[in-house]
Amino acid sequence: MTDYTDRESYFPDCPQNIKDSIRAYIRGRPTGGFLEAVLQNDLLHAVSLADSQNKASLQLRSDVEDFLAILAYIYNEVPGNIWGSPEAVHQHLLACAEARKDHQGYLAGVVHIGYEA
Repeated sequence: MTDYTDRESYFPDCPQNIKDSIRAYIRGRPTGGFLEAVLQNDLLHAVSLADSQNKASLQLRSDVEDFLAILAYIYNEVPGNIWGSPEAVHQHLLACAEARKDHQGYLAGVVHIGYEA
């Protein structure tokens, strides 16, 4: 069995803030414009949207190395059906929003039923 307790060591070149944002995206939280463009496979747009922290990170090493580190992390850690195009990203976020809404409705019903009992 593979030990997944130290998965972070597999991607040491991917910035931690990017990894955190990607994990939050998998759970349904929208990302900033830079990472959204990367998830949509629009790398030219991603460069134009990079904030000062991402731009500074890109200047520490070559742009290609940083993008490869981020893309390697996405390729290996993000389910393939929720990235790769604007439609895939949109559908994932929409599905997560619907799931949250359904879950909140369920919880409201449980609370309501609990008070009536």
